[in-house]
Amino acid sequence: KDDHMGNVSTISYKAANYMEFGGGAKVDIFKMIGFTKPLEISGSYKHSERSLETDFMAALGAAELKSEVKSDFINGGLYVQYLPRLGVNLGVQMINTEFTNTSNAITQNAPLLKGTQMQWMVGLDYNIAPNAWLAVNFGMINVENEYNTGLLVAGAVDGSPNLPDYYDVKKDATGKFKHEFSQMLLEASINVEF
Repeated sequence: KDDHMGNVSTISYKAANYMEFGGGAKVDIFKMIGFTKPLEISGSYKHSERSLETDFMAALGAAELKSEVKSDFINGGLYVQYLPRLGVNLGVQMINTEFTNTSNAITQNAPLLKGTQMQWMVGLDYNIAPNAWLAVNFGMINVENEYNTGLLVAGAVDGSPNLPDYYDVKKDATGKFKHEFSQMLLEASINVEF
């Protein structure tokens, strides 16, 4: 890091620590009770963590700083085929992310504190030939992010690259800014298995 006054300092970090675990399952309920058409229920969960600690603050007479990010991914699905060629599917996905100790440094970026993403989709598929089917799906994506705007460098608040264009520092009294958006999805595809 160069302060442009002849002082150059090296910022270093200790080795990052990572942890991840999860699992999932899919069960065909109709197959278990002897029906030929499927009724599949599926789900999965994954938790991820990363922690990072500075390795230069002690030389400055201060405590080392530690930051963490935690993320949970949840996935669920349902598929049922109730006619010889027609099936229905439903799926839900959710990702929750949380950052801790984002107030460690002044920056031109507004650090992300929390992020929530949710997507659902429902659709039909129609078998047009053996191993080939038409799928038509409709769904929605909802995203909500919360940023720590209390750390922005003076003069950089209007140009922070990770905030939306409509962010107005004059209306930001709490030091936190919540950005939300939604998007509809419509998908049609022909799928073939070889």
